Amino acid sequence: MMSKKDNKSLFKDFNPVTTEQWKEKIILDLKGADYQKKLVWNTPEGFAVEPYYMKKDIENLSYKDILPGEFPYVRGKNTKTNNWLICQNIYVEDLAEANKKALDVLSKGVQSILFVLKNDSINSKGEMFLLLDKINIEKTPVSFSLAKANINFLEFFIAFIETNKYQAENIKGFISFDPLTYLNKTGGFAESEQADFEQISIILKEYHSRLPNYKFIHTNTAFYTHAGASSVQDIAFALSMGVEYISRLTSLGVDIDTISAHMQFRFGISNSYFMQIAKLRAARYLWAKIVESYAPASQEATKMCLHSETAFYRKTNYDSYVNMLRTTTEAMSAILAGTDSLSVHTFDINYKKPSDFSERIARNQQLVIKEEASFDKVVDPAAGSYYIETLTESLIKEAWNLFLQIEEKGGYVNAFKEEFIQEETKRVVENREIKIAKGRENILGTNQFPNAAEKTETERDSSYMSFEEYPQNSNKIAGSILIHRAAEPFEKLRRKTEESEKTPKVFMFTIGHPAMRSARSQFSANFFACAGFNAIDNKGFKNIEEGIISAKESNAEIVVVCSSDDEYAEILPSIFEALKDNAVVVVAGAPACTDELKAKGKHNFINVKSPLLETLEQYQNLIGI
Repeated sequence: MMSKKDNKSLFKDFNPVTTEQWKEKIILDLKGADYQKKLVWNTPEGFAVEPYYMKKDIENLSYKDILPGEFPYVRGKNTKTNNWLICQNIYVEDLAEANKKALDVLSKGVQSILFVLKNDSINSKGEMFLLLDKINIEKTPVSFSLAKANINFLEFFIAFIETNKYQAENIKGFISFDPLTYLNKTGGFAESEQADFEQISIILKEYHSRLPNYKFIHTNTAFYTHAGASSVQDIAFALSMGVEYISRLTSLGVDIDTISAHMQFRFGISNSYFMQIAKLRAARYLWAKIVESYAPASQEATKMCLHSETAFYRKTNYDSYVNMLRTTTEAMSAILAGTDSLSVHTFDINYKKPSDFSERIARNQQLVIKEEASFDKVVDPAAGSYYIETLTESLIKEAWNLFLQIEEKGGYVNAFKEEFIQEETKRVVENREIKIAKGRENILGTNQFPNAAEKTETERDSSYMSFEEYPQNSNKIAGSILIHRAAEPFEKLRRKTEESEKTPKVFMFTIGHPAMRSARSQFSANFFACAGFNAIDNKGFKNIEEGIISAKESNAEIVVVCSSDDEYAEILPSIFEALKDNAVVVVAGAPACTDELKAKGKHNFINVKSPLLETLEQYQNLIGI
C-alpha cells in the first residue's frame, strides 16, 4: 500500500494545469467551433456558466469556510443530518374524505400534511374538528393553504388544540396568510392594502404566545416558479416580499424576532438541477444577511424556514409519466439544498384530479430518496463543488441586484403596482418560450421525441394546479400573474390534430446516401410527430420511380424527401413534378440549391433551424387542419 509520503511525492511528478491551458486544449479539440456558442451556457438567470470550474474560482467566497448550521446558513441550518419533512398535499373537497386520506397517508411514510382548501372552506369548529379528527398534530405538522387571512380559522384551530389538550409549543406547520400572494394572483388586496397588513399584525400580536412555533406569514414565491420565472427572480421576489412584511409589520409595532419566528418561505423547484440547489442556498444566505441588518435579539431570527414544492411550469400532458422523472430530480435538488419540508406534486396534476396511484408514486419518490438513497444522512453534500459554489455566488449577486431594483421603487407592493414585477417575469418567460417554440430548448415528449400515437385524456381538468379559488377582485390595482406551463402551445397543436377527421400521414421519401437519408428521416419523423402526425418511414428506395409509386400509394398528405445535399439538385425536380398534385412535398435539410428551388416556387424545407411550433402550424394549415 502506498504511504501518504509516497503519495505526495507522486504528485510532484505532475505539473499543475492552469485554466488557460485547459481552455487552449478545449479550443483545440473543438476544431474551429465557437467556444462560447458550444460550451458556455447563457442561463435564463442572466449570467453565463462556464463548462468547468477550478479551485481558484471559489477561493474568494466570503462563506467558503462556513460550516453547516453557522450563519449565514448557506450550508443549511442543520449540523448533523439533512433531514426534511415528507409532506403530502391533500385537496379538501369533502372534509371527512380529506381526513380519511390524511390518516391513511400518515401510515404510509408521510410526515406532514398540507390541506389545500377551496374557498377557505372551514366555517366552524365542527368542520375543523372533522378535518383533523384523530390526527395527532403534536407529532404531525399540519399546514393549511388558504386564499386569505382568517382569524376565525385560527380560533377554530386553537379550539381543536385545546380540546385535545395538546401543548401549544409542540404545534408546528404553517397557515398561508399571505396578502402578497393574494395580490399576485388577483392584482389587488382582499380587503385593502392597509387592512390586510393590519390583520397580519393583529394575528402575530395575539397568537404569538398561543402558537409560538407555528408559521402565520407564508411568503409564497413558488407561484413565480410555476409561472416560468428565473431562479434570480424567485430569490429576489422572495426577499422583497419578506422585507415588505418586515417593513409593514414593524411599523405596526411587531418586533423582528416575532416576525421571523412566524415567517415561512415557499419555493418552487424547477428543472435546472444544479441551479435549483444553488437557489435555496443563495436564498438562505441573503435572507440571513437581511434579517441581521434589523438587529434581532436572537440569531435564530436570521434562519430562513423553507417549504419547497415541485413546479408546474415544465410538466406535460403528453408522455406524462416523464413528469415522474422531472419531479424526482426537482425533489433531489430541494433536498440536497437543505429544504425543511417538501411536497412532490403528482405527475398528472396538470390535467386531472390526482389519483391514488399518482399520489402513491409522488409519496414514494421522497421515501426512496430518504430511505434507500439516504439523502438525509449528509449535510450540504454540494459544499465545495466548484460548480455549485460558483452558481450559488452568481445567484447571490444577481438576485441581490434585482432585489435592490425593487427596493429602489419603494418595495414589493409599489413595484407590483408599477407592474415592474409583472414585466420582469414576462420578459424571462417570453425568452424561454421563444426557445421552446423554436426547438432550441427541449421538453421531452412534447417538442422532442414525442409519441405521435398518444392521445390526451378526453376530459382535462387543470384546476388542481390552483385549487384555492381566488374570487374576482374589485380592489384590483395592477395586472395579475397567471400560472401556466411551457408545453401548452405544443399541446394545443397536438389536440388540434387529434380533433381533426383523420391523423395526417407523413411519408419519408428516403433515397441516396444511406447515412444522410436515415438521419434526415429520423429528424423529420420526430419533427412532425410534435404535431401528432403519423410518420411512414422507409429503408430507402432504389430509384426515384420506386419512391414515387410508394408515396402515391401511401396517400400521405406530406412527403418528406430525405437524401444528401449533393443529390438534392438532381432528384428534387422529378419528385416535385410527380407528386405536386398528390401531397405537400418537403425537403429535409438546407441544401445549396435551396434558393434556386424557392425561386421556382418550392418553399417547403425543414431543418434544425426551422422554428418548430410556427412551422408545424403552417403545415397544419397547408393540409387543412
